[in-house]
Amino acid sequence: SLTELSDAAAESLAKHAGALDLSGLEKLSARQAEALASHARWRLQLDGLTSISDTVAKAFATHAGQLTLNGLMALSDAQADALAKHRGPLSLQGIRSLTDAQAKAFGTHAHGLFLDGLTALSDAQAAAFAESEIRWLSLNGLVHVSDTQAEALSTCRCHSLRLDGLRTLSVAQARALARHASSGFDPASKASIL
Repeated sequence: SLTELSDAAAESLAKHAGALDLSGLEKLSARQAEALASHARWRLQLDGLTSISDTVAKAFATHAGQLTLNGLMALSDAQADALAKHRGPLSLQGIRSLTDAQAKAFGTHAHGLFLDGLTALSDAQAAAFAESEIRWLSLNGLVHVSDTQAEALSTCRCHSLRLDGLRTLSVAQARALARHASSGFDPASKASIL
């Protein structure tokens, strides 16, 4: 698969009318990211990138379409701030943890946010997501939440809240999450209610 890209190739590929899967790429310059970010209204998949620079993250903020960066394992606060400005669904499935500042930044993202690699949230992060403008929030990697987190997430204004990984819930947590109109929580699911 394609592991490197020239600036000219990035500019040419950005003109492609349709989804663009470049998951074989292992590195991307700021100039290449700027070119690819102009690939508007379509899915841009770059799952082979395990890290990006702040400049690349800023370039992706201008992309208008689905962006998948599932190979990223960690982000700086500056990168989270930039990616939160992305204008379309954003998939960061490889991210295993966030800082409270990053969760607050992602709360300004007005589209879908897929963070299924997260295995834990702080109360502040749950509150940030609850107060967010996110339309679709997927946190399927969470296996448990605290009462405080369940209460906060139940007030999330998002259209869809996915929590398919939850394994155990207290009755209070189940009641709180059931209040969210589209929590993805089904009391008959694999979660045990204690």
